[in-house]
Amino acid sequence: MRVLWTETREGWRLRLRTRNASASGRIEVLVVSLILSMTANSQHLFAQTSRDSEGVQRHVYEAQSRPKGSWKLSAKPSLVLDALSHDLLVVTNVAVLSDGNIVVTCENDFREFDKNGKFIRSMGRLGPGPGEFVGGLVASWRIADTVIGMGGDSRVAFYSPAGKLLRTEQRPTVPSNEAVSRVGYFANGSVVGRARQATSSLPTTVKTIANFTLWLVGAGRPTILGVFPSGEFEPQPGGPPRRKTFGPSGHAVVLREAFCTGFSSQYAVSCFDLRGKLISRFERRGVATQRVTGADKEYYFDIDARANPGPLGAARRTRIRQVTQFAEHHPFFGRMMASRNDLVWIGPAAASDATVIAAPSPEKPTTWSVFSSDGEWLSDVVLPKRFLLMEAGSDYVAGVQRDEDDAENVVIYTLNRSESFELDLH
Repeated sequence: MRVLWTETREGWRLRLRTRNASASGRIEVLVVSLILSMTANSQHLFAQTSRDSEGVQRHVYEAQSRPKGSWKLSAKPSLVLDALSHDLLVVTNVAVLSDGNIVVTCENDFREFDKNGKFIRSMGRLGPGPGEFVGGLVASWRIADTVIGMGGDSRVAFYSPAGKLLRTEQRPTVPSNEAVSRVGYFANGSVVGRARQATSSLPTTVKTIANFTLWLVGAGRPTILGVFPSGEFEPQPGGPPRRKTFGPSGHAVVLREAFCTGFSSQYAVSCFDLRGKLISRFERRGVATQRVTGADKEYYFDIDARANPGPLGAARRTRIRQVTQFAEHHPFFGRMMASRNDLVWIGPAAASDATVIAAPSPEKPTTWSVFSSDGEWLSDVVLPKRFLLMEAGSDYVAGVQRDEDDAENVVIYTLNRSESFELDLH
């Protein structure tokens, strides 16, 4: 028997479906259909939900819980930008603007295309001048339709959707003089920066958890938004503590007027407002983790060997095999990403997360879970194999996908959102 929940304007419709055998074949019979009012109590269909005295929304999803909806991608991409014909050989990000134009972050510049895939312009280039990128375009963000690119010297350039250079900014500075890397930008233009705890400050005789600090850097004096766990470190004989490969790590994503963090030793995420005040927390229980296998370890060593080939890399390859310690299990989740419509997408852990490969695309389909910043589990979304997610919106996902020749083409899939789910009771 299958149970199908579908959200309607009147509430939630429940259909129970069963199949009876007959001489003419198998006939589907609709057993019952009823309408449930979508009240606060009916939220317990999906989670244990509460709001504490501080107004914090809390959701706990047990192993049998299911998301509110069932979102699916189109069978084929709605747009494909061929890597070779457009010279898109190193793509690190894809942005779909409000008018449908696509901005692709490449090795040294931005490339803008219209919604049909026709090239419009490039923005920025390799170099030290205004709007140029020293050492290449190593990271990018956006505020609405303004795209922001960073060079190897941490200087960023802001470009309008028309390709005009608006301004440049240096690396954010904070009173503690810590090195701060950008996590993302709020809608008001303030940047959220991340400062990691120095390994040299960690104890050398016991296992410990290092932290990172999130700073808010805007028009006024930089302020601390919070301190959060970043990784588990193990003592090393005669050397500084080392992080266990494939162990849990700290994540942070920035929405328009909020940010969310999670430490993947458990499936739990907390979201905060612009000032760092906790507004929600959601947790999934009963999620299984995968054991780290011998094949995972050899995969890690193989990727490191490719990055350090030949006689010159021999000493490092030997050293890596000697000192690398592996976690027993992979984390509860891998990547976190903020969508353009202010949702939090959480992807599965993968062995490639811990390697030196830049933005690896998975060999198999992956399932991402989508949550609101209030902690509501909206849907799971299955992404196709060889597709690396770079951006999601209300009705699309964008990224790169490897073809049969291993070329990474820029692709956009349509996201079909259905507020329903099925339970199989066989």
